[in-house]
Amino acid sequence: MESEGPVAIISQKTAQRYWPGQDAIGRTIEIGREARGGASEQPNIGQVTVVGVASDVVSALLMDGFDAAMIYLPTSASAKRAPLPLIRARTDSAVARNLLDEALRAVQPDRAAVVMSSEDGFAIQVYPFLAAAWIGTMLGAIALALSISGMYGVMSYLVTQRSREIGVRMALGASPGRVVKMILQQSGQISGIGIVIGLVLSAVSARLLTHIFFMIKMTDVLGWIGAVAIVTTAAVISAFIPARHASLIDPAETLRAE
Repeated sequence: MESEGPVAIISQKTAQRYWPGQDAIGRTIEIGREARGGASEQPNIGQVTVVGVASDVVSALLMDGFDAAMIYLPTSASAKRAPLPLIRARTDSAVARNLLDEALRAVQPDRAAVVMSSEDGFAIQVYPFLAAAWIGTMLGAIALALSISGMYGVMSYLVTQRSREIGVRMALGASPGRVVKMILQQSGQISGIGIVIGLVLSAVSARLLTHIFFMIKMTDVLGWIGAVAIVTTAAVISAFIPARHASLIDPAETLRAE
């Protein structure tokens, strides 16, 4: 684009990059040939003075994060490249888009213009992440259901294998509540070891994934707490139901079956 004056507005990251801890207003930047896209397109741009600092923006993909550097230059109607204006509307985005489209057709009926709201552009970029999140949620729910069913099966099998022991304890005077408490304590130790191992493996996996997908954060405290709470609750229920069932069986019938 063709500049009307040797001034520019830069982003906060640009100011921190070139003048960390200093005021960037009034500083000068040399706009090189590569940044200008060729001397033939911007012959008047060379050294520009910073007249403002704007907030950081994402001009490409959301996964790329904020731009490392951004310089805004003034433009004019004689610019060789068609500008991409950003318009803030006070009405509904759909209504504003229709009004703007009609205004552009009235001014330039022979040139097609693409009008898109920032919400639509944001939704297009966010959609793949939402789809991946839903797929990951479904896979996680399936894995959780399989884990809970497997845990219940293992706990039921372990309690069944201890039927003779439970019968002997109850024949010697142990109450059903005491038997259930004993089984829950022992099952809790086993479950606790499994949860700790699972947390360690999850932390290692998350650390590896952060090097591939920078948007993954390991500081999701609610997520970690929720996962531990769900697994712990499932472990307690998986141990309590078969233990309660075993404590209600007549000790004489258990010993007679053995």
